[in-house]
Amino acid sequence: MHGLQKDAMGGFVEEQAMMHGHWYHDRNRQLYIVPNNIYGDGDCEAAGPDKAVIERLNELYRGKKMFDVDTGEVEDELGLERISELDYRFDDKQGYFAA
Repeated sequence: MHGLQKDAMGGFVEEQAMMHGHWYHDRNRQLYIVPNNIYGDGDCEAAGPDKAVIERLNELYRGKKMFDVDTGEVEDELGLERISELDYRFDDKQGYFAA
């Protein structure tokens, strides 16, 4: 997945909320990220390639803290697989990706 924001030089900008969120991929290895808004109201918009999946992720996470979300239920309902935080990667030229 590419980064969401670019700087003036055209590189991607790393956001801590994204790096500390929940990451999933679908059967085609496409990445979905639900940012962790620990300092806000818990309502951050998910990012990923499929609008319907993003909308459902937003519904499942809306108004909840990250640790209150049952990621197993998210996986089962949406056919996604949770990615280990050890595999989260960011590069200013590539954006976000999983190892």
